[in-house]
Amino acid sequence: MKRLLSVLLAVLLLASLASVPVLAAGGDGSGGGNGKSPLNVSSVKINGTALDSVSSVPASGTIVIGFTRGMGDHSEATMAAIKIADADCKVTFDGDRTFSVAYSNLKPGKHTLVIGTGAQANNGNYLEKEYTQDFLVAAPDHDCPSAGFTDVNPNSANWTHKPIDYVLNHKYMQGLSDTSFAPDAVISRAMVVQVLYAMDGKPAPGAPAGFGDVSAGRWFTNAVNWAANNHIVSGYSKSSFRPEEPVSRQQLVTIVYRYAQYKRYDSTASGTIAGFEDTDSLSEYAVIPMKWAIGHRIISGMKVEEHHILSPRGTATRAQLAVILKAFDENIKTS
Repeated sequence: MKRLLSVLLAVLLLASLASVPVLAAGGDGSGGGNGKSPLNVSSVKINGTALDSVSSVPASGTIVIGFTRGMGDHSEATMAAIKIADADCKVTFDGDRTFSVAYSNLKPGKHTLVIGTGAQANNGNYLEKEYTQDFLVAAPDHDCPSAGFTDVNPNSANWTHKPIDYVLNHKYMQGLSDTSFAPDAVISRAMVVQVLYAMDGKPAPGAPAGFGDVSAGRWFTNAVNWAANNHIVSGYSKSSFRPEEPVSRQQLVTIVYRYAQYKRYDSTASGTIAGFEDTDSLSEYAVIPMKWAIGHRIISGMKVEEHHILSPRGTATRAQLAVILKAFDENIKTS
């Protein structure tokens, strides 16, 4: 009887073990014998653009690599496995799934980004197959002075690339440092008049305009006095110009329009604002300048989702100013 009971217990134990599911290797990170899963590279970008879609990249810059799976808190193994062949670069872990590869002073020609099979996450996930991506560093070109800026999109088809090259070549604007143009930085009222002052060859500024916030010897003093004396700008009052205040899009267009009048260029209004959805926010003083700018293809408005707008009270950026100046020279100055 005892032997029969032992046999029955053994059979029941085997049946219960057979009902437990076996975890297959190589699952989704939650399965697998050790929870390990292959990693995939989800994106490789430079300045926000896919690396394989740009014709060339600057000699110094940062490539951002994204993975499809998390890395845990640390990923020294992956950092060590990422490199640019024959180049010194610094790899940093940005958090969970993203790495940055900062490189500098690459010689013109083809280079290769390599992510070796030693790439392995802290949680055990691993790169199953080596990943490589070729990219080109173009030879220096006098027509592309923005090539040294790491924050200017290197794709020649980008809407800001050629305008930024244009204002740099014509010395209307310059970078904020040797490696940064800061295209998305908001521009101030003082910056706008300084750029127009440079476009005009920095003539004699004339008498002080009397603004209490524009003291002698500031970097923008001559430009503000010149612009005020030639009715290109006016203050918020007789004693206040607010030089550091961000310039709105309607203020920028109005200032450029008054500069055209000062230069005796074509300042006739020939466009329409009827097709824009936010004209009710346009100030009265800016209506004619805005029609002029649209009619002469200096601006074209903005498309936000399905809405075509002017955004007259939105702030203007350095890249937008470069676009406007290039269009001004091509469509007004040469007409």
